[in-house]
Amino acid sequence: MSPLRKRTIVKPGGLVEVSAGDLPDGTAVDVLVEPVAEPVADVPPVDLRKIVGSGKGLFSTPEEVDAYIRSLRDEWES
Repeated sequence: MSPLRKRTIVKPGGLVEVSAGDLPDGTAVDVLVEPVAEPVADVPPVDLRKIVGSGKGLFSTPEEVDAYIRSLRDEWES
């Protein structure tokens, strides 16, 4: 028999009620109560491509990264 998943609301006094009409009377079952995470407030998704390079110390293009690395290597060699 496959697992049965039900969603319910906790009633006053912490009462959790699950109805499983598909199961015959006297069937032994394990019950796991797992709180459902509250949905995060409606925050629109962010296109990561729009924020590339906007933080301190970040590079906007691969060319900027190459130039920075080249300058570091030049410092080491001198």
